Amino acid sequence: MGLKKTKTLSRLILILTKRFQEAGDPSRRYPHNLFAKTNGVYLVGEDDKIITANEVDCLIACIEERDFVCHSVDLKEADQRCVLSRKDISMDGVSVQTDSSYVHWKRLIDSTNPSIEGCPYDLTRSTITGTNYTTVQWEPPVFQDSSEITSIIQNHSPGDRFYIGSTIVSYTATDAFDNSATCTFTVIIKDTEKPVLSRCPESINYVIPDYYTSEQTEDISWEPPSCMDNSYRYNLTASQEPGSIFYKGVTDVSYTCSDASSNVQKCIFTVNVKTTDELSKIDISIELLNVAYSDALANQDSEQFHALEHDIVSVIDDLYKDEENFVSSVVNMFSSGSVLTNLLLTFFDNVDAEMERYYLDILLQQTVTGELGDFIVGDVLVLGGNGEYVTLDACYTLPCPDEMVCQASGLNCNAVCEDNADYCLNDARCVAEGNLIGCTCSSSDYYGARCQIIDKWSQAEIAAVIFGGLWGVILVTLLFLFVTCKCIERIQQPKAHNSTESVLIEKTNYAIENKAYIVDPSADLPEAIDGIDENAVSEVDGSAMYDNNEDDLDERKDTYHYTGSMEDYKMDSISGSGNQTPSISDSVHKAPSITDSAPSTSRSGSREPSTSDFASRSQSIPGSNRTPSVSGSASQAPSTLSGSTSRVQLIS
Repeated sequence: MGLKKTKTLSRLILILTKRFQEAGDPSRRYPHNLFAKTNGVYLVGEDDKIITANEVDCLIACIEERDFVCHSVDLKEADQRCVLSRKDISMDGVSVQTDSSYVHWKRLIDSTNPSIEGCPYDLTRSTITGTNYTTVQWEPPVFQDSSEITSIIQNHSPGDRFYIGSTIVSYTATDAFDNSATCTFTVIIKDTEKPVLSRCPESINYVIPDYYTSEQTEDISWEPPSCMDNSYRYNLTASQEPGSIFYKGVTDVSYTCSDASSNVQKCIFTVNVKTTDELSKIDISIELLNVAYSDALANQDSEQFHALEHDIVSVIDDLYKDEENFVSSVVNMFSSGSVLTNLLLTFFDNVDAEMERYYLDILLQQTVTGELGDFIVGDVLVLGGNGEYVTLDACYTLPCPDEMVCQASGLNCNAVCEDNADYCLNDARCVAEGNLIGCTCSSSDYYGARCQIIDKWSQAEIAAVIFGGLWGVILVTLLFLFVTCKCIERIQQPKAHNSTESVLIEKTNYAIENKAYIVDPSADLPEAIDGIDENAVSEVDGSAMYDNNEDDLDERKDTYHYTGSMEDYKMDSISGSGNQTPSISDSVHKAPSITDSAPSTSRSGSREPSTSDFASRSQSIPGSNRTPSVSGSASQAPSTLSGSTSRVQLIS
């Protein structure tokens, strides 16, 4: 009985809770506010779900539909037939039927897509060393919407592993009304790691046998290198394959390993082909004491010759097996008596004197004990540069210095002072230095291995140095005196001008020798204006110098500098009219009066003057090499200019 009461109470609570929630949800209380009503029409063939409900429950059912987004309902009130649809009459491609018994309710829903903030830019990364991928991090985008975001679908997450190439990452957010927005960006993984080529072959030296009639090899083989790449996608190509035929000379063989990202690694080695006559050879003769000579050894085709040749060659080749330049040893002949084996040590590259001593020292270290493999050996001879055989000993591989007498003892080349009385020169003392000897010079005037070089100047050399030094001192002194005199002479030389003051002269109608000059009563002027040295008149900007020419300078609007001599007096005034000559009086010191019967020079004159107006004047200008001459009559010649100098500027 108690259990039944409990169940009844629980059901009552659930019903009340649902009623309370429905009462508080505006969409359930006022569903009509979320729809627009159209009477007498319905959609044809768009019945996504059909239920039996009254008007309010039909609208609420559309709002709460979760299998799809309900955009409209068609309600036939008489039958309470409620049709839920994904579409409405305003959408394209729908078929609408008129029927007065139907009411079409279009749902007023959100049609705005969610907004996106912080969509990442494209990301570029490099692979982890030795792999074809890397992990990538980014900040996920943020989606916002006026309604609820119902889902966010993404194909990758921060920290995922991305492989070589381009991958598009997308985020798509959808709201409750099926509006969606997508953020996409690309993750690019670059492979910058070069492939690895291992076991690249060593360079190959090949000798074409004497019996070959052409200068080409047989098939030459080698072990190809191996390639590995972090992308696991690579291509290995070769310029020549193992087993190829090569011709005389040097050929580069290359292997190239490249991956899909165009990273390349190369392996290069050479195949050097020579004929036997191009090899370097060392001619030696070894005395074999434990081999009996027979006539068969004189025949190179005999079995005995080949057997002994094989044994000797095996020992020698084994002795030089670690020398890359060594090719082989070749027995030329066996001689009678104790068997003398004449053989050639052949080397691929050129062997100079130093390298020859190195290679022969290897043989000496084996034969100095009297043994060579299973052979007991006596003398070992080397064919010298003079065409004669000499004994191979320590003084051959460690050569005795010139003019020194040495004796070989085992692997050492020794010299003693008793055997070299004449080795040290200039009273030098012989001393032992290791296995050899040296010289201690008698004074610092000598040096060299044998104290043979004199480090002292002769009397003639000393005299020449002193004489040259004295002449150098004399020349420097004379040069100093010459420069000093010139400076004093220049300082004492009188100056042509003692002032660089510019005197401005306003423009008037005076013209002298086709030059226009302006007279300012307040300015310091030349003694006679018609005596101005025209060569001293230059344009202010320095662009031209106007000499006596036919140009009408009176019409020019230029500015000139005058650098001729000036007297220490002023021109008080210039007067005159008509045919009167201007009167120039001096108010300072000695100003001469100049009269002239030339035409009027007043500023209000009726004509422009010419050079003939000043024909009655003449003046000698200090510093000028000429005396201007003018025609006409003058009452008085101006005095000679002297004293201070100024500049006269002609201002337009």
